[in-house]
Amino acid sequence: MTSSGERAAYWRVSGLALEALDARFEQYAYPMHAHDTYSFGVTDHGAQSFACRGGRYVSAAGLVMAFNPDDPHDGQSAVEHGYRYRMLHLGEDHLRDVLADAAPGTAGCRSLRPRSWTTRPCPGPSPASTPRSPRTRPAWSSRNASPPRSCF
Repeated sequence: MTSSGERAAYWRVSGLALEALDARFEQYAYPMHAHDTYSFGVTDHGAQSFACRGGRYVSAAGLVMAFNPDDPHDGQSAVEHGYRYRMLHLGEDHLRDVLADAAPGTAGCRSLRPRSWTTRPCPGPSPASTPRSPRTRPAWSSRNASPPRSCF
């Protein structure tokens, strides 16, 4: 990373669809991307903004995020001092096994529904029409990426 405020550590468990990320960003902006796993995260400090499902959302400290497999989203700081967050990426088979261990006979993988989210939509105009400084500009636009699909 180029700034002392930018750092990320990533772990992958060999043989399992299990990955983890612990990151702190001030200026870095994720371009629109997706994961082939279920993704669960928590914002530990600051606030992050992300586009998904046709809207822009903010996850502030203490809030949880969850994405279905293949849900396009981006990510960037929503505040000047940046944010710290942790993510866990679980493959469907691994998640099914974890849920079966937690509640035998009742577990299954379903799409995440809006009411399971604690993030809130950002007020104001849509991100595509809002000018942003180069520091926070996402690396995607409606001209070069598919619109976001279901994220929650």
